[in-house]
Amino acid sequence: MNILKISWLPFKLKDGTEQVLPMSAICRSDVIDFALPRADFQGAAYQFAIGLLQTVFAPEDDIEWIERYEQPPSEQELQAAFNKVEHAFNVEGDGPLFMQDYDELATAKPTTVAGLLIEAPGANGLKLNTDHFIKRGIGEVMSLEMASLALFTLQINAPSGGSGHRVGLRGGGPLTTLIMPATVDTNLWQKLWLNVINLEQWRYPAPDFTDGSVFPWLAKTQTSEKKAVKFIKRMSIHYTCFGLCQGAFA
Repeated sequence: MNILKISWLPFKLKDGTEQVLPMSAICRSDVIDFALPRADFQGAAYQFAIGLLQTVFAPEDDIEWIERYEQPPSEQELQAAFNKVEHAFNVEGDGPLFMQDYDELATAKPTTVAGLLIEAPGANGLKLNTDHFIKRGIGEVMSLEMASLALFTLQINAPSGGSGHRVGLRGGGPLTTLIMPATVDTNLWQKLWLNVINLEQWRYPAPDFTDGSVFPWLAKTQTSEKKAVKFIKRMSIHYTCFGLCQGAFA
């Protein structure tokens, strides 16, 4: 499963219906928004799409930015740009996997998929029976698609996960600001494109899409050692691009 190639995200269309489409559908004129089941997933989908556009489809200058705002690319053109980095977005299979480290799972303790949800009670809360306001049992079953988005949502927010987990550089409850058009029925492309910066305003070296500098999960997870305890660092990736200049390990 590669999330840049398959249909996996639900979108809201102008006629009020919802349809599961590939990421390249963000440029369609009849697509007006994502249609995710949770607010944090909805926000994460915006950040994912904006980061992807900034990384592989950033306009050269103000003129190109305006042209793209008024006339979106075709799905084929957008998919061709996404194909440059498709190797970093496999969710399952061999090789580096999206938002996953290289550690083997054989020695890891099994847990529920609900642990990917930010508000889910932790293991200690379950043990001490202190899950008073937010009860255990939420999100016990997820599709692979929603589990992938839940993983991304967790990583970009990077809250503290208790012993062995560090918060992201933006803190445990980071505030992300998105520019949105005044009219609610604006198509999704224009909502996303308002947050993409042209390369004339923000110059950076040509990125390497293979060494982990842009997509940290392509390289071995950085850890810090203290008294023989291994601390797993969570990624806090700024919404404007995947690790490019802004992304870092906590």
